[in-house]
Amino acid sequence: MDLPAQSDGFVPTAQWKERRFHEKWLGGDTMNMSIGQGYTLVTPLHVANMMAMVCNSGKIYKPHLLKEVRDPAAGNAVIQKVEPEVLHESTVSPEVWKEVQADLRYTITDGTAIYPMHNKTVQIAGKTGTAAVAGYSTTTKLDGFLQLPIQSFSMAITTFVGQNYGADQRSSRKMWNVLC
Repeated sequence: MDLPAQSDGFVPTAQWKERRFHEKWLGGDTMNMSIGQGYTLVTPLHVANMMAMVCNSGKIYKPHLLKEVRDPAAGNAVIQKVEPEVLHESTVSPEVWKEVQADLRYTITDGTAIYPMHNKTVQIAGKTGTAAVAGYSTTTKLDGFLQLPIQSFSMAITTFVGQNYGADQRSSRKMWNVLC
């Protein structure tokens, strides 16, 4: 990422827990880790990149803030252009990715985000959830992506908004509507 302060994430292991806490890894640790809870640490950018990976059927691209840099003094000439860089390509079958994408779309059309997020303008897919944010109690969030196949365009967004589930999803919808 072309941000100097971007944090690394952390995925715990049995060996790490043994060294850190002198405790055995338990089934509950695996369950917590599988849903991103417990000792797992990620930033909103990590989560957005994970959703982009699902949207791109297993391709992970290096995230960037800018597509290009232009010089207004030189007639808006492009002085730096960022090309897409694939960091990893999954070996999971395309059928699995299509199923995951369909399941995430279901969350918006018939699942937990149907009322605040469903719209007819763009096809949004996503996952609702909660996150622990340092210094705050549990925060609701929506991780999602949208695809506009006509323009070969897709976007992954993660929103974290406060502690009131309904109000948070309405806030997320407002943000998505502005961006879309």
